Amino acid sequence: MNTVEKCIQEQVVSGDIEALKALVSEIEQVFVRENLSASELQWKVMINHFDAVIARQLSGEKLPEMDSSLFADLSEQSMQLAREVAGSIKDVDESEIFLIAVHVENVLGNIN
Repeated sequence: MNTVEKCIQEQVVSGDIEALKALVSEIEQVFVRENLSASELQWKVMINHFDAVIARQLSGEKLPEMDSSLFADLSEQSMQLAREVAGSIKDVDESEIFLIAVHVENVLGNIN
């Protein structure tokens, strides 16, 4: 079992492992295309967040609206890649996209 599969098995609490696998597959494809590599810790944190996104979708819960100025330092690349990944999430809101972009920014090495 590779790192990503292991993280999925360990992290899933939403009850929808297939949706989680599909979302993780989306980000893996983006990372391969962009020649990005996430550490095991980065995968654990991302997968935990993605599972929470799915849980919120299933329950109808939404994140509170976030002030976009809090994310002004994120690179255009991380926002673009986050929007691409978020495109596969039904009814995703801007707050989720900002948080996905933070994960991408971390993998890009721009934040720790």
